[in-house]
Amino acid sequence: MCERRIFGNQGEMIAVDYLREKGWKILDLQYRTHFGEIDIVAQEKEEIVFIEVKTRQSIDCGYPEESVTPHKLRRLASLGEMYLEERRLETKPFRLDVISVLFKDNGLSEIYHIEAVDMDGNS
Repeated sequence: MCERRIFGNQGEMIAVDYLREKGWKILDLQYRTHFGEIDIVAQEKEEIVFIEVKTRQSIDCGYPEESVTPHKLRRLASLGEMYLEERRLETKPFRLDVISVLFKDNGLSEIYHIEAVDMDGNS
């Protein structure tokens, strides 16, 4: 596994721990189809949440969440609909979230959670 993927996986695990601490149920990790991947599928109360996780070590190239484009969000929504259909959950409400993980020099990480992002990247 390449170093970049390992780094991304670390960010995803930090996001999973964060969500579990908030009481969310994790339904799936790295759900893959030939159209793409959903980093985390979670459930908050009755709502299914499809989550894109972005991880960086510095803000030299901008904050992690800034790299999530409207195109990526549209793809995430399409993948989410496929997920719901595959699992016969089409009647469940769903939304898209973005979690940004920024590793600090002191070994700690900063988490920024943007809930209910629309297709244009607005929350």
